[in-house]
Amino acid sequence: MKCFQYILIFLSFVLIFPSSSQAQKRKSELKNLTARDYFLEAMHSYCLSNPERAETLFRHALDIDPNLDAAWYYLGSIAEFKKDYTRAEEYYLKASAADSSNFWYKAALADHYSSSGRNADAITIYEEINQKFPKRMTPQSLYLLGEYYMSEKKDSLAVTLYEKAIRLDPEYSPVHFSLAETYRMSSRYYDYFQHINIFLSDSYMNPQFKSHYLDEVVLNPQFVSTFKPQVDTMIMNVFSAHPSDSSVLLTAGSYYIRTDEKEKGTDLLKRDYELYPYDKHISMEYISVLYYMEKWEELLTQIQKMISIFPHDDTLPEILAVARWQNRDTTGAIATYLSQLRMTKNQKIRLSCCTALGDLYQETGNYKKAEAYYRKGLKIDGDYIPLLNNYAYFLTKVGRDYPKGLQMSRKTIQAEPDNPTYLDTYGWLLYLTGNYTEAKAQFKRAFLYGGKENAVIMDHYGDILWAMKDYDMAVIYWEQADKLDPSSGIAGKIAERKSSLEK
Repeated sequence: MKCFQYILIFLSFVLIFPSSSQAQKRKSELKNLTARDYFLEAMHSYCLSNPERAETLFRHALDIDPNLDAAWYYLGSIAEFKKDYTRAEEYYLKASAADSSNFWYKAALADHYSSSGRNADAITIYEEINQKFPKRMTPQSLYLLGEYYMSEKKDSLAVTLYEKAIRLDPEYSPVHFSLAETYRMSSRYYDYFQHINIFLSDSYMNPQFKSHYLDEVVLNPQFVSTFKPQVDTMIMNVFSAHPSDSSVLLTAGSYYIRTDEKEKGTDLLKRDYELYPYDKHISMEYISVLYYMEKWEELLTQIQKMISIFPHDDTLPEILAVARWQNRDTTGAIATYLSQLRMTKNQKIRLSCCTALGDLYQETGNYKKAEAYYRKGLKIDGDYIPLLNNYAYFLTKVGRDYPKGLQMSRKTIQAEPDNPTYLDTYGWLLYLTGNYTEAKAQFKRAFLYGGKENAVIMDHYGDILWAMKDYDMAVIYWEQADKLDPSSGIAGKIAERKSSLEK
């Protein structure tokens, strides 16, 4: 018996059972009904959204005729609706056993397995359906079957099923994603971009999955450099589909910053932050970008807001101190570091605070306090490289304890032999102790790692050359330092030294 044969019969059966006006009469007549009569009355209740009464009547029908396949099918549908998945499976199986040639019974059972995560069972039935009813396969069933064949490395068969699914429903996005990945793996990039953009543009597809896919698969430097216009389109499509999703805003913003569209990227991260100010990860990403972009005023504003939202995070005051320092509020920066030093027991934070306070007090000319905090920091960790470097350089400024400075500085270049800042400190201490040849070698090494972009390093190297009586080259390096930082006062030194040569 085919379930949909009853739809037309049902219309005539409504006349046998008039609605509310004859309720009592109907109740008495039901006692003498056949299985077919009970079924049609059950369909009446089912179509009127009364599943409880429909279920009772379907059971009456099955008590009379247990092979009434359509009744089992509708009981399965009712059980599915009630989330009684165990009974739903039982009823669909009985319907299919009663009429093994019925497409809808098999499709319902396969979909039930698929939605409950039993893909292996669903695949078995989909394969059977594909053999018996190839023209009645749905896009979802074709997609799932294609995924199975792809996992079995039957790529050609999988692609055939994917393409058939798309012909049935050109907007069925999951299939476009699977096809896109197939083409990407075979380096068919024209087809890849065509299908992946359909998937990315679908606002019903999970935005978090899209962001994760872009971050993990697409946004690697080599792929972006090769297909930058196409990747731009992908990012735009995802953003257009999910303009307010936090993960999409984060992925898009980070992408634009990495590809030198920094203002565009910063605006997206700011939007993300403003939409989700209580998401700490998003807030930290935005704060980090402001730091990277050296937008110190905005950083100061935003970090103060963030501290008010997350008052117990003891890492945030350090960022506040940096923001105040960069905004030339050295008094505020010192106060913030001192407050944090009193409040936190985190030794790493305390060490960082001592280093910063040593630098700040040195900057303000309070050398006594500067050295006190450097020493306090060394008591926490005597091998903390940034502190060792800054303390060593401090000793060059106050003009004493050069051997101690050399000892500390030597540790820094042993730990980071390619750091031009540390090489500068070490080379400068060698120069101050009269070891010009070794000092020159250290500065040449610093040049290999970016030292030529630093006015202080170029100025120091000029001093070494001058001490070694290579006057012309010394002037050349000083002139380059002056171009890098015209405010440093090196121009006056050049004029003075040239004048001394003439004399």
